[in-house]
Amino acid sequence: MLTNSEMLDAAAETINRKHPIKIKLPIGLLGLIAPIAERMGGIPKGSFKGFLDSLKADAGGDPWPIRAILPHKLMSYRQAVKHAWDL
Repeated sequence: MLTNSEMLDAAAETINRKHPIKIKLPIGLLGLIAPIAERMGGIPKGSFKGFLDSLKADAGGDPWPIRAILPHKLMSYRQAVKHAWDL
């Protein structure tokens, strides 16, 4: 399972771009500026906080149950990025 940081780096490598600059800020601090970010970005109230809350949860899981019902083989993360960018 890849972390968000690893996914960003892998995506950048896959599309032949430089790794993005990552500024690590505590989620609590981002929560304080969420209302300002929502107003500046023109996004619905509460959506930025919802996004931040989702970062606290581990998205990992067992992929085997879904593989049993899908009619095709799942792609790796890099394959999915290539497919999305039509590379």
